[in-house]
Amino acid sequence: GMVELEPSDYSRGKMTGVFGSAMSMGISKAKWKVVVSGAHAAVHIAENDPRFWFYFGNSGTAFTSGPSSPNDFALVKLEKHGSDRELVVGKVGGFGVSTGGSTKDTIAMEVKQIAPGIYEAQPSEPLKPGEYAFLPAGQDIEHSATGGKLFDFEVDAAR
Repeated sequence: GMVELEPSDYSRGKMTGVFGSAMSMGISKAKWKVVVSGAHAAVHIAENDPRFWFYFGNSGTAFTSGPSSPNDFALVKLEKHGSDRELVVGKVGGFGVSTGGSTKDTIAMEVKQIAPGIYEAQPSEPLKPGEYAFLPAGQDIEHSATGGKLFDFEVDAAR
């Protein structure tokens, strides 16, 4: 059956690897991570090839202030760390700053429009057991430092 993914808040971020970056004069990069409270998402799914349905209101205008398709979100894998889950959203080093999630944490999706404002999305490959989230695309250090929302879920191990 269908299960609605409710937004979850993350209210803090953290910088890791600062000492290593300083000792290597910026060659090693420090990482900015968003931290989601709790070791597990509230929504658990058993299948590793889920289909997601996105519904967007049709404002009738070409410009909207919010997301208008699944392409406005990134499907990412969260890493468990103690009683929390984390995602790298930026790296800072002596030679610059890179923002956005790591490509190793981002899962490609196949998206199909069903009707105006209605989309079906499916990961391009089966998901391994673990924690995942839909994160608004373009989430970076500037926006994640103050918190935000994501849509998290857990893929359970095959039973």
